Amino acid sequence: MPSLIVPRPPTHLDRFLGAVATLSLVAGAVAVLLDAPLGVLVALGGYGFAVHTVLWLSVVGRRGVVTDRSRWVGPLLGLATLLSAGGTVAVAAVEWGYLQGWGQRPLVVLGVGVLLALFVLAAETLPSLPARLGDASETGRLVLLTLHVGYATLAVGVYATVAAALGLPAPVSTRPAVAHLLLGGIAVPCAAGLVALAPSAYGRSLPRPLVAVALPAAAFGPPLVALGLPAGVLARVGATLEAVALGALLVALVYTALTAAARPAGTGSLVFGLLFGSGMLLLGGAFSRFTLVADVVPVEYRLAALGFLGLALLSGTRYALRRALLPLGSVVTLLVTVGLLVELAAGRLGLPSEVGQGVVLLAVVIYAADVGRTLTGRETVA
Repeated sequence: MPSLIVPRPPTHLDRFLGAVATLSLVAGAVAVLLDAPLGVLVALGGYGFAVHTVLWLSVVGRRGVVTDRSRWVGPLLGLATLLSAGGTVAVAAVEWGYLQGWGQRPLVVLGVGVLLALFVLAAETLPSLPARLGDASETGRLVLLTLHVGYATLAVGVYATVAAALGLPAPVSTRPAVAHLLLGGIAVPCAAGLVALAPSAYGRSLPRPLVAVALPAAAFGPPLVALGLPAGVLARVGATLEAVALGALLVALVYTALTAAARPAGTGSLVFGLLFGSGMLLLGGAFSRFTLVADVVPVEYRLAALGFLGLALLSGTRYALRRALLPLGSVVTLLVTVGLLVELAAGRLGLPSEVGQGVVLLAVVIYAADVGRTLTGRETVA
């Protein structure tokens, strides 16, 4: 199965999206040190880093899934990313108490930008999807279909966010449900992309039975949870599917990494990030269910979001860009992990929480500097 992400020299759009995602990650880490409101962290870490990284990798990888590119695609994607990036900065500023009187307008601009980008990406790839599905392997079909389910989930989550701000009807309206659609819409394309990267990473595809379990479960778990919250049957079914998807994907990646005949540099960082990120997700979920202290909520959010999504995106991005500094991926992942755990345990260890937050900031600055070398053309993409 061909990889959905085809390495190539970065374009101006690649550089812009990469810069937005990376700078948002650094700004989010600085905001944590400055005790910014949670809404600022969500804007910078969720929309700024996670959503723009998904868009970035989708733009980088579209050569692998598009056969007949239209002239309108580039300008529309450029407009969409300008709207989403500007909206992200404005939303963060509003949440921090600046730009008084702007109301919900920045959120609407951000939402329109993300929705437009998702629409362009889907419209560009969907016409060629039947032919691709006809020629693809069974695993390739699952990857392509799962990718578009992820786009749809993210689009519904973004619309629900804007609808809540404007009082418009939406399929879900509670904040946990909307957040789950957003996080699921980010995680599902990541899962599809990791499966698609396997042939170039390990020389062979992930085990087909595990992929056949992981991708459908990943695709339909988040929407079911969102529809069933707070405690319905659908939520329990969706949560079970998410756990099955995560477990199957991890087993497939670890098994393939351990049994592959040859592995290029950087695949260790990919698996390392996924393993530690999954541990952070489970730990964050445990603290969410069994709240130990009153102020653990921001930390559990960071464990789950920055832990799983952050580490998966960090390691996946580094591998996709094929850079000479790939071994640093494990260092970045380890620093983020240690920083989050130190922040969590700061009260019991008698340490200020800023120690852990500073370690995370150091890690993301290393990552940002490394990505910057690629975006400025100082490193060659293989």
